[in-house]
Amino acid sequence: MNTHLDALLNLPWVTVETCSTQEQAIDLRLEVLKDTCECPHCSQTSREVNQVRYRTVRDLSIAGRASYLEIPSRQFYCQGCQKYFTENLGFVEPRRAYTQRYEEDIYQRVQQSSLTQVGCEEGLTFDAVEGIFKHQCSKKKELKPAKKLSIDEFSHRKGRGKFATVVSDIEAGELVEVMDTHEQDAIIETLSKLPLEWRQAVEEVSVDMWGGFPKVIQEVFPNAQVVIDRFHVMKAVMEDLDRVRRQSKKPKQKIK
Repeated sequence: MNTHLDALLNLPWVTVETCSTQEQAIDLRLEVLKDTCECPHCSQTSREVNQVRYRTVRDLSIAGRASYLEIPSRQFYCQGCQKYFTENLGFVEPRRAYTQRYEEDIYQRVQQSSLTQVGCEEGLTFDAVEGIFKHQCSKKKELKPAKKLSIDEFSHRKGRGKFATVVSDIEAGELVEVMDTHEQDAIIETLSKLPLEWRQAVEEVSVDMWGGFPKVIQEVFPNAQVVIDRFHVMKAVMEDLDRVRRQSKKPKQKIK
């Protein structure tokens, strides 16, 4: 037991047994402090541990290094109802590879940044960050009203033509939906699953100048006005100005 590491880790009912450090990561092996566990089937207390298996989950970084927790997954046998059950430690969900606080941190950061950026910062793949974000979204079932949205696309696999589409609440600064496609029909199908009342309340949708987005908005947000993102407008203007500037610098041909 290391009380300093326990205080730093700040997780309930566990203690740090061993700690090993690498250049970019810290590995902590944990042990559970409780000898008993309450049966989820009959609520009786059990002391009979049938087996213990360890699994590794990602946690919040420590001192700028990625931290991994090797946690015991204890299976108990209940004498009362004669059933086996696996202990729930509370800070990590069953079959998840990350602690709950790590997933919440990723969710909050994606809303202020992007899936790709957070993935680069954490050394996670785009699919891993997207999976965490969608899992957290499914837990936060309440969909806040939104009047102004933005729809944008980006490539998350350079050189492979793979695009994702992101829908954001502009005023709240929060992500609404992430879709691993930029196909018009697929976007319409996904966004149409949002509550109709919520979609009807959207007043403006900011988009780039890709031709497919206006039709998406017409189909999904019937009361919304399409607004072209000024960034893309200025980008197009600057490209035209550069083209005119280059043409003006071409040497004039002499007339013979």
